[in-house]
Amino acid sequence: MKTKNNVQQTILKSMAVIFSVVILSTTVNAQDFWKSVYENNGFKDIAIAMNETKAKPATVSSHADLTSYYAEENEETLEIENWMMNEDSFGTFISFEVESESPMVLENWMTNESYFNYATEMFLEETESELEIEDWMLNENLFNATGEDEQPLKLESWMISDKVWNV
Repeated sequence: MKTKNNVQQTILKSMAVIFSVVILSTTVNAQDFWKSVYENNGFKDIAIAMNETKAKPATVSSHADLTSYYAEENEETLEIENWMMNEDSFGTFISFEVESESPMVLENWMTNESYFNYATEMFLEETESELEIEDWMLNENLFNATGEDEQPLKLESWMISDKVWNV
């Protein structure tokens, strides 16, 4: 079954590559066309070609000529031939088959923790000691909330220099 799927995938990939090459070649040809239009003053040639292909107004000579356009045509009946009904005449690239798998079974080694010791260590919960308030945390003199001892910040030339910041 796997070989069949691999063959199908290979065929599809090959078709995609061939299709890409065809598209690429048509776009290259289209580029050459527009290149020749610009090089050879093609606008003049296009205008002449468009003028020549314009439909000339039809002259209706009689009512009979006009009704001949709307006349119902009889077609031959189509017949079904043997090769049209033969499935071997048409290639099938994709076949659909129902796959069945055996149910999964829980084996002894799957529940044996000795195989998985290294993984269980990662999931152990880490215990931390509770945080305690210390004396220095309550000392307001350490934090200087009033700002009496601090100097105001000054803007210096290096702080706005393009050479320092590579801007």
